[in-house]
Amino acid sequence: IEACPTRALTMTNEFELANTTRESLIYTKDELLAGLQEGMVDSPHAIFPGMDEQDYYRGVVTEAAPGTVRQTAV
Repeated sequence: IEACPTRALTMTNEFELANTTRESLIYTKDELLAGLQEGMVDSPHAIFPGMDEQDYYRGVVTEAAPGTVRQTAV
């Protein structure tokens, strides 16, 4: 998967999302809508200093970049 600047496509280690049928992997809008959890920042946001996309995909980045402004729902 190619890196996406808004992190729409993200490789993870979540094997629980695997399935044997294609239909079960198609999510509706209601299934995809979810609020941000504590500490999450809505994308797009800056990549953590000293890290790159590969670190993000490996799960090395564990917090938002310093100076990132927390966004609030409108």
